Amino acid sequence: MKDWFVPSIGFGLFVYFMLFVILYTIKIGGPNVSLHTQSKYTPQPKNDTEKFLQDVSKSVRESF
Repeated sequence: MKDWFVPSIGFGLFVYFMLFVILYTIKIGGPNVSLHTQSKYTPQPKNDTEKFLQDVSKSVRESF
């Protein structure tokens, strides 16, 4: 039973994490965000939560 149950749980967590990343990217950058090139366009935040998320995104981009 553990031969298929543990890998299934791992795959399910991977899919859940990738879905979170995709939805986070769309929420921050809009539906036309490019995942392959560095873009100079940054959407203007609408509230404090979006400002915070944009600051986190900017700091992560600058750290690499």
